[in-house]
Amino acid sequence: MRLNGKTLVVIRAILGLSQTDVGNLIGLTPMAISLLENGETKAMSAKNTARLIEALNLTPREFAAVQTAIRTVESKFNRGAVE
Repeated sequence: MRLNGKTLVVIRAILGLSQTDVGNLIGLTPMAISLLENGETKAMSAKNTARLIEALNLTPREFAAVQTAIRTVESKFNRGAVE
């Protein structure tokens, strides 16, 4: 499982975490988090995604559900279904 930047932005916003906070949780610099969120890095490695899941005290299944929910909302928004 790998985390993309858009999903990370939403997760950070929901939890009130800064790029520095997330970087500290998984051992990355704020710049690395910024590059990911801005699409300059395709996705967080599976290893770092697993570290983040553990740091947030989520199961992989819970994390997958969060990703699915974010993608569903994004898809509806992009189709104009959200008013």
